[in-house]
Amino acid sequence: MTHADSDLGQSSASTPPPNRRPRSRAFGVLGVALLVVGITVTGVATSAAGDEPRRLIGEGITSSGGLLVDPRGRLWVSDEIEGFCRLSEPSGSSPGAIETSTCLGGTTGQSKGPERPGGPALVDPTPTDPSNGDAIALIPDGAPGSARVIRAEWNPSTSVFTYRSTLTMYGGDLRPVDVTVGTDQAAYVVFERARSIVRIVDPAAAQPIVETVGFVAGSGARAVAAGVSDASGRPLLYVAETSSLTKYLPPAEGNATATATPSYALGSVARLTFDPVTQILYAGTASGAAGADTITRVDTRTGQVTTDWTTGFTRLGGLAVRGSFVVAADDPGLAATPAETASGGVYLVGELRPTIVAGPTMADDSQASDSALTNDPTPSFRVAVAEPVQLQCAFDSDWAECAPGDVTASALVDGPHRFAVRVGTDGTAVEHAFTVDTVAPEPPTITSPASGSVVSSPFELMVSAEEGTTLRCALDTSEGTPCTSGQTFRVDAKGPHSLRITTSDRVGNESDPATSTFTVDRVTFPEERDFDGDGHPDVLARDSTGKLRLYPGD
Repeated sequence: MTHADSDLGQSSASTPPPNRRPRSRAFGVLGVALLVVGITVTGVATSAAGDEPRRLIGEGITSSGGLLVDPRGRLWVSDEIEGFCRLSEPSGSSPGAIETSTCLGGTTGQSKGPERPGGPALVDPTPTDPSNGDAIALIPDGAPGSARVIRAEWNPSTSVFTYRSTLTMYGGDLRPVDVTVGTDQAAYVVFERARSIVRIVDPAAAQPIVETVGFVAGSGARAVAAGVSDASGRPLLYVAETSSLTKYLPPAEGNATATATPSYALGSVARLTFDPVTQILYAGTASGAAGADTITRVDTRTGQVTTDWTTGFTRLGGLAVRGSFVVAADDPGLAATPAETASGGVYLVGELRPTIVAGPTMADDSQASDSALTNDPTPSFRVAVAEPVQLQCAFDSDWAECAPGDVTASALVDGPHRFAVRVGTDGTAVEHAFTVDTVAPEPPTITSPASGSVVSSPFELMVSAEEGTTLRCALDTSEGTPCTSGQTFRVDAKGPHSLRITTSDRVGNESDPATSTFTVDRVTFPEERDFDGDGHPDVLARDSTGKLRLYPGD
């Protein structure tokens, strides 16, 4: 079929009779060869025209048809001229670019692959293990006369995709434009010149089965994204039709016509991607008018729609989710007369914020038990960030470049301080307030036993100290134990003794000791009882170190 209203097996654009359904059939498999890879993030932080900032991470793109994040987190782009290609990683403030040696297809004839690659999708049964090689990329070819989807398999030893086969669906000028993969691990394809929504069952199989599971209202579709599944495991499909966003729930198996229902009232959209972690649907326009395109954010859990979530694009050519960010391809050169080539870019949308994962440290390099206090005038904080971007850190107001890991202050004076970290020079700062306290409290005052006094044991310990501090008592040569004013203090031996008491504040600053020398002239033991059952009375008392001991009687 070569006309614009073909529908994958239907003879007209009208809804087919209920008794007419295209048969399930295997794809023809054509041998071809392909190769690919991906991208990371760095680059200059710039603000988009809308609320969400964006950073340019790739340039030199022409009329992108879609984006894909590979098993190792690298980014691939469908370029109208170069084909399906990996973007190099940004370096400092310089964005990445197409690595032509990795490109598959395109119009240059350098390698086999999709002539006009559309929105690709990744089938990855084990996404937590990029080393097992079970992932494949599905790349629709929207060139005139095409009904093809390219399959490329992941090579974990080289971290690239290699060409596997070409799947040919039915025949005619169908022009597949977008592929999505549902939670059922089936792939769903929509077409520019066909009304059908097609499911590829087990897309990694040697001879996968294709089923028609629905029909769009117009002559074709622009984009498709698989959302969450129902209780039976069927993924909800969002489809960007000519003038509206619709949704379909495909059958569990076999050919059927899923009924389209209106979805969110977003108007005419052309690009879709769904984040399964947050269940957020992102929808973008692709008008080609300078600065007129926008991305809308839809929280499918609550139904909240944020229109113009970010704006100022000219021709959105693909959306993807990478970590906590949306990746968007845009090509302002298409608004020029004549249209320019290699003028498009790839952007990371949303603000990247670093985190403070530890700190402040204490003077002994341990972590402070109270993160708002430290006794270290040179405390360290540990920072982390999800992408390799340039960071700046500051203690109080002195910003300087820093790197993920431990950041240590120069000598700080006692008092309140602030540690902050941000991306670049204009990112939102993440802050942590803390106080440095290196001053030891004053020594306590011992009023009982008074120095030079003669006392009977046990006696009441009376000590005054700064509010909020804790006491430690050491009798004679003992190391000491925690103690409190007002407690009963026992000394088991008559004669002269020395009691040293220090006080510590909340961050561990310890005072000089206060010392009282006194004489014990009488020791009163506790009531005698037979604790060990030998028929003789025993004594339970504290020894000179403050430990409770049993003294057997004879």
